[in-house]
Amino acid sequence: MAAAGTPDESKVQIEDVPELSAEELAKLSKEERKAYHTKRRQAQQSAAPAEAKPKMTKAERRAQQEAQRQKLESKKEQEKESGELLKELVLQGLSEEQAKHVMAEMARTELNPKDDDDDDDDEVEDEDLLASVRRWMGGPRDEKLRAEELLHDFNLSVRFQGHVDTTPPDHLGALLRVLTEDVCRELDLQAPKIQPGAVAKKAKPFVETWVFIIEEFYGKIEDCLQAADVVVNSVHEGVEAVASEAPEATRDCAMVGVLMALREGTDAMEDDDLLTGCKRFQPKSTVLEKFIEFLEEALEESEESEEESDESKSPRGQEAKLRLFFPSRPRGRPKAPLPVLGGLRGLHWPHAPLQPAKQA
Repeated sequence: MAAAGTPDESKVQIEDVPELSAEELAKLSKEERKAYHTKRRQAQQSAAPAEAKPKMTKAERRAQQEAQRQKLESKKEQEKESGELLKELVLQGLSEEQAKHVMAEMARTELNPKDDDDDDDDEVEDEDLLASVRRWMGGPRDEKLRAEELLHDFNLSVRFQGHVDTTPPDHLGALLRVLTEDVCRELDLQAPKIQPGAVAKKAKPFVETWVFIIEEFYGKIEDCLQAADVVVNSVHEGVEAVASEAPEATRDCAMVGVLMALREGTDAMEDDDLLTGCKRFQPKSTVLEKFIEFLEEALEESEESEEESDESKSPRGQEAKLRLFFPSRPRGRPKAPLPVLGGLRGLHWPHAPLQPAKQA
């Protein structure tokens, strides 16, 4: 006979209390139904030990604890990364609410990968940063967007669509290259003569459209030399991408014309920084050399005007201003005696010690 509590005895006990249908239960009295349910619970509990999981070994418990610890650390790390990403988004110009919305969109994209290959046949391949910026700048845009909202739209449409690791120099370079390409497409590159001033005039509306974004990206570059290099090199690359078959003189004028438009249309780019970037660029064309001379002369005039302003604020400068309104007596002119009043000799201008009149 099997010992009590063995799997066989448990099986017999369960079979001894068969499950009744609803009609059969309805025929039983209240006491009989109570006794039936009590026996069923006892039968199920007696069979439970046979179905219970085996006791974990010490090694298994240690592995389970290690897995739980790693899961907790991973959660803390994710919270830390989320906090850092939130701060970075806020520094990029987004409000806290907008930053949280961007983070939610990024998380949703990670949780919902692309559809099957059959659904991806018509989708374009992954874009590089330049292609994404070109698509964003050339796509439909709400003209009512404020300047600050343009930066938010850039982050949503470009940076957080596969280019999270890109930096402000990358953004500025791509933006200026696409801008320069658009300007060059508006020019008659086969014209015999093209002047930088005409190019600057053509580039002016493009700069006005994107001036806020340009200044934002430019201001985020800490190294002024790097910022100047990005501006000059990106403009040159934009010209070469569109006007590579144009005469060399035309390409040189187009490059300088766009630089002139950026100088006039933005406040972030100082003349000394732009001058440094032009001097560092190689090789220099004749037109670029002339532009460098122009920038040097502009800086000299600015320095001279600042010096004159400082001198006018000094005590000597104030004295010079007074002489303009109150000219002094010419040197060598004899002092004219004033009439004697009340026995005192008159005073010479501005002051002279009082002297008693001589007795007759």
